[in-house]
Amino acid sequence: MRRTATTALALVLLGSSVWADVIPSRRSEVDSGAARQAVAGRLGQLGLTAQDASTRASDLLDVEARYFAAHPNRMQLAGRDADEPGVPRGEKMLFGFLGLAASIAVSAFALWGHNR
Repeated sequence: MRRTATTALALVLLGSSVWADVIPSRRSEVDSGAARQAVAGRLGQLGLTAQDASTRASDLLDVEARYFAAHPNRMQLAGRDADEPGVPRGEKMLFGFLGLAASIAVSAFALWGHNR
């Protein structure tokens, strides 16, 4: 009985993501050229090359470009070891994979191994 309840709970938790809403990204007709230039300038200040900053700014939706132009401090470095410069990126990935493997092993034990 306990194994059936645990399996049902796992299926409900995994299946709940199926009902998530998907909001498609659409560009509005409003020109946000000045906002995109401001965003590209801020990305350049953060260390991106001019080409990368321009490409990333052009990939934003108009609403996003206007938001980040109005709130430039909301743009931050991510994935460039800005928060932990002493830990190499490869080690972060290794620790992430080890954590994922440990959680899968614990879940498998809880679902199947513990009830035998």
